[in-house]
Amino acid sequence: MMMTSEKKIIGLVELVRIIGKEKSVLKRALVDTGATRTCVDMKLAGRVGLGPVVSSVKITNKKGHAGYDRRPVVKGIIKLHDKEIPLEMSLEDRSSMTYKILLGRDALHGNFIVDISKTHNSNKIKDVTNCNCK
Repeated sequence: MMMTSEKKIIGLVELVRIIGKEKSVLKRALVDTGATRTCVDMKLAGRVGLGPVVSSVKITNKKGHAGYDRRPVVKGIIKLHDKEIPLEMSLEDRSSMTYKILLGRDALHGNFIVDISKTHNSNKIKDVTNCNCK
């Protein structure tokens, strides 16, 4: 049986530090266990200096051309609960979305266990409790 000290328990919304070449910023991130890769807002990525672009990724999107979008993938680091995780993150215009960072399984795997009751009173995204991430 795995010891709980190996993996931290996190909620659905967490405060993360995104670290680029220019600077780092703290932002609330939405944890998405259905997403393969972590995704960051393009403007935020530019502000902190994420990069270089190392590849692109095809993302299913019913509204996109031919049913998908192609997004650039950049290198960067996220810090969550004192753990720095180097990642290749896809970029997206998330300006209309509440959370500028979407944490995917690439950041979670082997590092964290998700327990939505840690940050939410129900299964509704708007039902955030005090998660130290306001």
